[in-house]
Amino acid sequence: MFRKKQTPDQNRRSVRPQQSANVFSYYASRSQDSAPATGRNMAPKKERPRPKPDMSWVRYAPSLVAGIALAVSLIFVSTLSTLPQVQIQRGSDQTLVSSTDRYEKEAQKILARSITNRSKLLINTNKVADELHKAFPELGDMTVIIPLIDRRLIVQAQPVPPAVVLSVPRNGAFVVDAKGRVIAHARDVDSSVRDSLPQVRDESGLEVEVGRAALPESDISFIREVYGQLAAKQVVVDAFVLPTASKELHLQVKGKPYYVKFDMQGEGRQQAGTYLAVKDKLEKDGVTPAEYIDVRVSEKTFYK
Repeated sequence: MFRKKQTPDQNRRSVRPQQSANVFSYYASRSQDSAPATGRNMAPKKERPRPKPDMSWVRYAPSLVAGIALAVSLIFVSTLSTLPQVQIQRGSDQTLVSSTDRYEKEAQKILARSITNRSKLLINTNKVADELHKAFPELGDMTVIIPLIDRRLIVQAQPVPPAVVLSVPRNGAFVVDAKGRVIAHARDVDSSVRDSLPQVRDESGLEVEVGRAALPESDISFIREVYGQLAAKQVVVDAFVLPTASKELHLQVKGKPYYVKFDMQGEGRQQAGTYLAVKDKLEKDGVTPAEYIDVRVSEKTFYK
């Protein structure tokens, strides 16, 4: 059996169809794979899931609210009201203090003068006490208390008892305490208190001003000692007089034409006792001095 020998043209014709098919198939598959998907055949694009908001802070919200409330409360508690409370501690039955209204009004004015007085941390309590004492010397020793929880400042005052009424020709009468400090005008004091005190008249030219010292404490002590000794024997004193002579005290006895000379550098009790003894003896003898009785020298008495 013999096969017919093919010519070169026949070989090319028989090979080309095969090559064309292969080439077409290669490009066709490339075009099918690389062609973009359009129309209905396009696959839906998958969206990336959005991140959820971080809500972890919610669990701390109650603590945050409580912390803010606590901070606000602490700030509020650390402030002071401008309505202070004045408390009077009664150490003596006889004082010049009757009501706290005027003291609280003055304390309110003092607190309103500075913004630092509204803070428990910044307020100067000593300054507040000094200013209040300057306005009302009769309040005596004062303590300004900052409350722990309450916002109302507390002022505790220990009123000083009045000692004598001092009359000065230049500017009237004043009430003086046991330390010799002027604590009030006599006109501002109730007559029941004013009339129960030793009356002292100045003739030495004293400069008197409320809140300042007018007499030495020793002089006040001497006057009150003599006054008490004579009152115990029912001897009524019209007035004590401070003459121009230093440390000399004159006493005018009610119903008597004479006055008694005392030395305030000596012992008041002893000189008062000497006068009472001389008075009794002169009355028994029917003698009434016309001008004075002098008891300044111990164990010696002079009268005229």
